[in-house]
Amino acid sequence: MQIQLQLATGLSQMQALKPHWQALENNTGASVFIRFEWCWQQAQHQKPDNIFVLSAWHEGQCVAILPLTTTHLSHRVNTRVVTHLCQRFTDYQHLLGEDHPQAAEIFAHMVQYLATANSPVKRFSWYLPYPSPPLNSYFMKQARSPVRVGNRLFIASQARR
Repeated sequence: MQIQLQLATGLSQMQALKPHWQALENNTGASVFIRFEWCWQQAQHQKPDNIFVLSAWHEGQCVAILPLTTTHLSHRVNTRVVTHLCQRFTDYQHLLGEDHPQAAEIFAHMVQYLATANSPVKRFSWYLPYPSPPLNSYFMKQARSPVRVGNRLFIASQARR
C-alpha cells in the first residue's frame, strides 16, 4: 500500500483538512471523540503552534488522521510531551481510520514519519493516558521502549537516547 503522509500545523492547516476529515468520519464508524468538530473545540484550548494533525493518504484519499499536541506533562513537571489533541477531555484517544484493513501498516508509517529529522515533534516523548485498544496495540508494536503505568502509556523519545 502506497501511503503519503502530511503534517498539518496550527489551526488554519487543521481547518483545511475539515472536508477530508469529515469524509473519513462518514466512511468509518468514528467515535464522537475523534470527529472534526470535537477535535476543533479541543484545539481552541491549545497554542496554535502546538497543534499537529498527521494525515495518511492513499490514491488521493485521506485514510487516517491522528490529531496531536505538545504540552507539559504536568504543572509540577516541566517536561514537554506529545499527546493526543483530545486527551484532556476524552476517555480514550483514537486514530481516525483505525478500522481500516491496513491500519497497523498505516500507523507504522505515521510513527516512522514522526521520528524523522524533519518532524517538529521528534524530540519529545509520547504520553497517551488512555489510548483506544487499536491505538495502544499499534504503539506497543512500534515503540522501542513503551512503559505502561495502569492505563497510561509513555514512550521515550528516540532523539533523547
